Amino acid sequence: MEINDFFKGSVVFRLEAFPSIVRNGLDSVHGGAHATYVDCATSCGVYTLDDLNRGHVSVKIDMDYLAMAKTLPLEGEKLTHDLPSILIDSRVIKLGKKLAYCEAKVAEEVSGRVLSSGTHVKCFIDKKFRCWRGFGVLG
Repeated sequence: MEINDFFKGSVVFRLEAFPSIVRNGLDSVHGGAHATYVDCATSCGVYTLDDLNRGHVSVKIDMDYLAMAKTLPLEGEKLTHDLPSILIDSRVIKLGKKLAYCEAKVAEEVSGRVLSSGTHVKCFIDKKFRCWRGFGVLG
């Protein structure tokens, strides 16, 4: 997952394709993976707006799963069809004193077909954000 674009209140990530590690028993992307991508993207969006660099935790995440998506093949499997690149497009709807309201959609890059969408509420905590393994504040 790499940053495709960002500005104040919005971050867009790009995946070449979903990795096989997020595959479920139906040979499609697990819903928990979609929620994780939405969580990560919206959290980064909050950091583009919050000048205080406050830490935050999830209060609520709500997901809608709209279409099935395939992953890269497991080791030893052959790729039988082209997989679309994926965009995770997030934005902060409102940044308050205690809460941040965000939304994101996970979609195929070329076709624009939306695979999932989610809303995410974050609560600011009395702790500064620390960089961890190379991740830090955007912008």
